Parts: sequence; structure tokens; C-alpha cells
Amino acid sequence: MIRTKRLSKNFQDKTALNDINISFKEGSLHGLVGVNGSGKSTLLKCITGVYRGDSGEVLISGQPVYENNSIKETIAYIEDENDFFSSYRVNEVIKFYTMTYDKFSIEMFNKLNEIFNISKKSRVRSLSKGQKMRLSIMLGFSIQPKVLILDEPTNGLDPIIRKEFLKILVDYVYNNKATAVIASHNLTELERMCDSITLLDSGEVKYSLTLDDLKEKVRKIQVMFKGEVEINHPSIVSVEKLGRVHYLVTNNYDSSILHYINSLGAEFVEEVDMCLEDMFIYTVGGEYSELV
Repeated sequence: MIRTKRLSKNFQDKTALNDINISFKEGSLHGLVGVNGSGKSTLLKCITGVYRGDSGEVLISGQPVYENNSIKETIAYIEDENDFFSSYRVNEVIKFYTMTYDKFSIEMFNKLNEIFNISKKSRVRSLSKGQKMRLSIMLGFSIQPKVLILDEPTNGLDPIIRKEFLKILVDYVYNNKATAVIASHNLTELERMCDSITLLDSGEVKYSLTLDDLKEKVRKIQVMFKGEVEINHPSIVSVEKLGRVHYLVTNNYDSSILHYINSLGAEFVEEVDMCLEDMFIYTVGGEYSELV
């Protein structure tokens, strides 16, 4: 459904994206993570056609997205900052969307508004940050998109509304064979609902894998050795020692790692469960602690 091919984007002397090659399947939810400034929002704006890459291309359903109105009509872009139409009343924004998007459904908007509860008589500028996010979510879903691009969509939502929104999102994607790309600092939410994850680091893709594949590669192993050892293996990215127990984290697990550990005189070897948050903290390093 969505594919980027050698996509790069620069802002003056700063490289925001460098040679991005990723694809997102139809009917899937894909998480996009990285520290602040890693290129997440820039990538999302290139996917939606807000930005044009300096090189490479973005394809949706096999067609270039930039300045392609027929493709853009199938995209809902829900972002963290929603200051659009600040002087309009909500019902005027709805009228604008009705004229702009052929598939806009006022029935869907009204159904969602039973949950999100925004007065149609309110001016947008009078709404709180969370209310603006609710409005953006309702408008986005009401155009009945095939592609949902979401940049921190749960910011400002209270826990009850957040839970409702995530259920609506998952149900919509799977019932309509839509594709959702979600940038978020909330790794626990992404782990619960996403099929795959892309990690951006300094404008480059560090990982783009299904969650199952990621959990195969990034593992934490606790080991007890007979004596003192020096651990040096290219796929072991972190070593912590507590008493006699060593905790090893791999970024590319395979059978050679166990052979290596045993060759050092391991007496006890056991794998330890890791959550998505831990995987990224260990594989990216201390800088990723900004996210937690």
C-alpha cells in the first residue's frame, strides 16, 4: 500500500531523512518510533505529500503521492498540532470537509461524536488541545480513508477516550483493509496494537521489522560463568553484571551467540522477556531514554 524508495530530505544543512526504503502492507498497523529529531514527522509529511523529497519517491497504491489529488483524497493525516480553521465553528469545518472529500460521511462523524462529544457550535480556537485532537480524529475517519497517517494521535486524550480511539483505529484498519502508520513515544501502546515497527535514528532506518521478527533479533539473556570473562561479540550490544550474573542483550540473535557464550564457560543460560521499550533503549542507547 505504501512504499518509499531511496527517499531523502534535507533542510538547509541538516539531513532529515537519508535513503529511506520501507514499505507498509495493506490492512496493517505500523509503528514509527525514534528520539525527537530522528525524522519521524518529516517522513510522515513526505508520505502524505505535504513535503516533497529531495530525492527518491513515495508511492501509495503504486502512484506517486506528491501533488496527486486522487491519492491524497484517500489519506487521513492526524497530527499532534491541530490549529487548522481556528476561526471556524466545528459545523463550518464539517461543511468544508463535505465539499472537499467526496467520501466524507456525516453519519460516521455523528456516530464518532457520540463518543468524542464535541459541540458543533464551538469555534475551533476555543477547544482545548485534547478536544482539537478529538475533532481531527473524527474528521480523519469520516473521509473513509484507505491510509491513516497519525503523528502522536493520543496526545491530550484522557485515558478513557484514548482507549476508545485505539479500539476504533484497530477495528477500522482491519474491517476496511486500510493501512495505518503511527508515530508515537508510547511504546506500550504500539506494542499492543501494531503489526510491525520502524525505528528511525538520525534520519536513517535502524530497523523495519514485524514485531515477531524484532523479538527474534533483540533478546536478553542471563548467564552465569565459571570464572571472570571478557565478552566481545558483534551482536551483543549490552553487557550488565550483577554479582555472578551477566545480562547480555543482542541486536541480531542467532545460534552463534549461544555457541560463543558456551565457549566462555557458561554454567547457566536463560532468556529473559523484553518489552518493546527495553528493546529500543538497549539497541539505540541512552539517547532513547528521551522517550520514557
